[in-house]
Order: sequence, then C-alpha cells, then structure tokens
Amino acid sequence: MNGDKVHMCLASYFDFRESSGSACGGVVFWVGAVFYRPVPCNFKGIMIAVSGLIFAGMTLGNNSQVSPDVGAARLSATHIFRLLD
Repeated sequence: MNGDKVHMCLASYFDFRESSGSACGGVVFWVGAVFYRPVPCNFKGIMIAVSGLIFAGMTLGNNSQVSPDVGAARLSATHIFRLLD
C-alpha cells in the first residue's frame, strides 16, 4: 500500500516536470510570435533570437554546475603555491 503512494507521487512529479518543460518552450515561442507581429523582423531573425535564448539558458545551467569546481580549484591552487613558497 505504501509503495503505491510513492509510485503515484513520483509519477505526478514526473508529469509535472515534463509538462512544465513543454509549457516553457510554448511560452518562448508564443513570446516570439508576439514580437514577430509588431517588429519588422523576418522568421529567420526570430528563430535566431529564440535559439540564442535557449543556448543562453543552457550555458547558465552549465556554469552553475561548474562553479563549485572553480572554488575547489582556487583553494587547491593556493595550497600548491603555499607549498612551493
């Protein structure tokens, strides 16, 4: 009985995660469509802008994963330089 509740919670979380990712993608393309109407820009320019936003988000995610390693590397470098001095 308890395992069924856990499976239902995990399935609900997975559904929420997947639907929120799709909703974010839909919002990005909707905003692109809103900006497409009043601004004299072609479809290629809109796709370049959307791709730029997507890659900027990916870069931000990658940088947030690497930032703890940068702090550890800086600490290790100070220890090495103290040993050399």
